[in-house]
Amino acid sequence: DNDFRYAALCRTCFYFTMYFAPQMGARGTVISDPCVLTLARVAALAPDAPLAKQVAAHMLFWYVILRLARLGGYRFPIVDYEGLVRSSPDELLGLLSRTLPPGIDAPAVARFTLDTRKDPAWLDRKERQYSAAEGYREAEMFVGVMLATMRRVDPETSVDMLQ
Repeated sequence: DNDFRYAALCRTCFYFTMYFAPQMGARGTVISDPCVLTLARVAALAPDAPLAKQVAAHMLFWYVILRLARLGGYRFPIVDYEGLVRSSPDELLGLLSRTLPPGIDAPAVARFTLDTRKDPAWLDRKERQYSAAEGYREAEMFVGVMLATMRRVDPETSVDMLQ
């Protein structure tokens, strides 16, 4: 199972962006920004279940990335991971053609994705593990609180992919 190969790039890029976006000082992404600060305060109220705290932190930083994308004019694509894993080759090419910025070779990215992506069964296992984890119910209830707060403080940033 080539888990490290897939996880290293994904996690490295994601976490780098997640943790350093607020430090880049881009308008609307610093922690002192009213929208981000409000959400950080809500995330701090997550139930004591460890999974709920992890989910709250994850959603907070995903919000920062989604907000940065919107405020930056979506100059970098945000693609739903499940779509990358579960799409047929034709669906994947269509998804990437609609999502990637002009000048990016969508067929080449689609071929690379098809060659290196995880199997849908892997994603199914991950989702089952999450659903069976201690604190799952508390975490999922708190997802609703986080989403409602995101939509209230910043209705212009789409957070639909976090549902």
